[in-house]
Amino acid sequence: MLHSSGGNLFIATDQRKQVYTELSRNPRIEIAAYNPQARRWIRITGRAEPEHSLSIKAEMMGIYPSLKQKYQNEKEMFLTIFKLTVDKVSIF
Repeated sequence: MLHSSGGNLFIATDQRKQVYTELSRNPRIEIAAYNPQARRWIRITGRAEPEHSLSIKAEMMGIYPSLKQKYQNEKEMFLTIFKLTVDKVSIF
């Protein structure tokens, strides 16, 4: 799940997922999305670093109810949030 707050981008993932392992080993990231109405692509490149802010975690859980539903009590320890440091944004 992708979230923007205070001019920063954040990604939430689970420590048991492959993407967590990949980002932990290699923090370089590229996100691409297509807008079919505009017929344009956006590509964001940068670095992902673990974010330990409880306020960001609470903010994301408020915006994405599925996060709050999935990560309750003992399962919450698996939720990890990465802060993205954006190097480049390209629109095609």
